[in-house]
Amino acid sequence: PLTEEQCVRLLDATRGERVYPAIVCMLGLGLRREEALALMWSDIDFDAHYAHICRTNTFYVNESTVSGKMKSDAALRDVPLAPWVEAELIRLKAESTSLYVAPSAHGGPMTPSSFQSAWGVVTCRTTTDPAELNTAKKNSPWAVRTLDFRVHPHLLRHTCATRWIEQGFTPKEVQYMLGHSSPEITMNIYAHYDRAGQFDATVAKMRAQG
Repeated sequence: PLTEEQCVRLLDATRGERVYPAIVCMLGLGLRREEALALMWSDIDFDAHYAHICRTNTFYVNESTVSGKMKSDAALRDVPLAPWVEAELIRLKAESTSLYVAPSAHGGPMTPSSFQSAWGVVTCRTTTDPAELNTAKKNSPWAVRTLDFRVHPHLLRHTCATRWIEQGFTPKEVQYMLGHSSPEITMNIYAHYDRAGQFDATVAKMRAQG
């Protein structure tokens, strides 16, 4: 999973770009890509502070279909909004002219090519060469390489699940919010032990034993 510092850098690098709302939904709500791209403003209850996850955007070649056919019964769920997620969604809604939270340039649901194009903002700002960090790409002065770590859409869901576990949510709570049919899937696949960030706390717990 990404570290908290990497999450902040990713959000900073993409804020204002078309892919940004999808990143907020995957990183902050733990949504699958197809759920994030199908989320509509009408699905979000800002008064009750949750998002109702009830549809998916399925890709076929270069077409997409938004439907209520979920991956499983457990995928139909309500995910509470963390304060930072809610604040970002409120801001994005005020600027939006689409029914979708993360729409294509035409306001409808993203297709495979439109999502790939939107995600290109992340790719072009990523480098594995330390010498290129914080430099602009040739002929693309707007594309400053500020990310020195690889990231793909599903990694954001992994990261969100790990943060929830770290914050003290129970496996059953995380299972529900991710839309899994069993807690074993949640803990075995999505929850990671961050040694750098958690080992001191683990040592303290061990030392506190009699």
